Amino acid sequence: MKVIHFYAPKRGTSFVFHIGTLLLLITGFIAAGFRAQAQCPGSALTLSSQAEVDNFASDYPGCFLLPVSLTISGSDITNLNGLSVLNEFDNSFANPSLTIESNPVLTNLTGLSGLSFIPGGLTIFDNGTLANLNGLNNITSIGFSLNVESNTQLTSLGALSGVNSIGGDLYVAFNPALTSFGGGLNLVPSLGGILQIQNNGALTTLNGLNALTSVSQYLFISSNVSLTSLSSLANLASVGQDFEISGNASMTTLGGFSNLTTVGGNFSIEQNGALTNLNQLANLSSIGGNLSINFNAQLSNCAAQGICDYIATPNGAILIGGNAGACVNQAAVEAACGLLPVELIDFKAVIHQHDIQLVWRTASEQENLGYSLQRSADGHSWSEIGFVQGQGSTIKQSDYSWMDKNPISGVNYYRLKQMDNDGKYEFSPIVVADMRSTGTQFDIFPNPSIDGAISLRATTSTEGRALLEIMDTNGKKVYDEKIGFPEGTVIYPVSLAAYPKGVYTARLELPDGQVQFKKIVLQ
Repeated sequence: MKVIHFYAPKRGTSFVFHIGTLLLLITGFIAAGFRAQAQCPGSALTLSSQAEVDNFASDYPGCFLLPVSLTISGSDITNLNGLSVLNEFDNSFANPSLTIESNPVLTNLTGLSGLSFIPGGLTIFDNGTLANLNGLNNITSIGFSLNVESNTQLTSLGALSGVNSIGGDLYVAFNPALTSFGGGLNLVPSLGGILQIQNNGALTTLNGLNALTSVSQYLFISSNVSLTSLSSLANLASVGQDFEISGNASMTTLGGFSNLTTVGGNFSIEQNGALTNLNQLANLSSIGGNLSINFNAQLSNCAAQGICDYIATPNGAILIGGNAGACVNQAAVEAACGLLPVELIDFKAVIHQHDIQLVWRTASEQENLGYSLQRSADGHSWSEIGFVQGQGSTIKQSDYSWMDKNPISGVNYYRLKQMDNDGKYEFSPIVVADMRSTGTQFDIFPNPSIDGAISLRATTSTEGRALLEIMDTNGKKVYDEKIGFPEGTVIYPVSLAAYPKGVYTARLELPDGQVQFKKIVLQ
């Protein structure tokens, strides 16, 4: 028989104290033993049936702190009550993620109420009967990205109102019943990745992103046909890379971008059919890439201060076209911004046997000293070949002409350097004249074009007006212009920069009645 010896405590020490201490130690050892005995999965876990969800506690006894990524995907899963034993994800050795996808009869997420932190990403994808995200109400932080996509009956993100941190992307797309964020995500001050809100047909507002001040990478808000307002983004100040608002057919105003100051990459506003102005961009002070404002049918005012400032000192290409009124093209915007001391409305090169005539026209001039005529053989290195005095200041149309008597035997590139009285200057678009043999009646170059800038070359023995038409692959006319042709060969520039890349057909009806066709490729 084993004998247990009890030792008396020292004088003055309570025996009860020693018994209490012993009980605490025993309790600690038992708890540690339970943790050591917890039978959690050793690798990423997928629950693919209701039975597997219901049996989680028995299959993994004592697993309250899940150390691996969890995927829930099954055709018969209706609820997640069997996961209510989960208290949290264990982030000791990895960044486990939670994925809830392809559950056609899942109606609620209430079994996940024990979770507050998702160390990796949270994906909710293709759950056909899921109407809300109730059950995720206690989540406060998502380490990587949040992806909510293709949930056909999801109407709100309100259950995510406690989330205050998203370390990566926020992607909300192809949820046709989603009408609003319902206040969800309204504590998130910044995104560590991309913000993409796309193809949510019933979405009318972004109420829930009110606290957002910065997006580290890209911002895309596109093809949300019912979205009328972006006012919830009123606190957004910076986007680290590209910024794109496109295909939002009901959006009449940008609304929420009054505090936007910085876009690190390209800036694009395209195909928003009801948008009328860009007034909210007054504080935009920095665009790091290209500026594109195209095919917004009702957009008649683009002269927001931020846009005007960029056009005055661009960091990349400027593509403006297919809009309305004072935003129909770059020249119209420049005029509305008050940037054009000279409003150039036409500039072309006409070949006359051995000479090349430069012809240009202005609609108005302010403090215009004159034009330095510049020529290049390669489009990069330029030299001055002449100077024409300007009209000073006038609101009347002015016509100019200058003859190059010694053109280059090959391709000649021309531009105008318009100079103000105060020393400021700006360059015109480039026109091209090719003195090589022009055996064809009609030609287009460069073709293919990588920037939409092309020139047509045509030879006719009859002076008069020619008609240029351009059709897309469906035969729809997308461009037409009447051009005055003198006798001989004409080089005429055409800008297709605002048109989508693809293949087009040009039709030219010459003054002598001949009709010529050419294929145009925009790359």
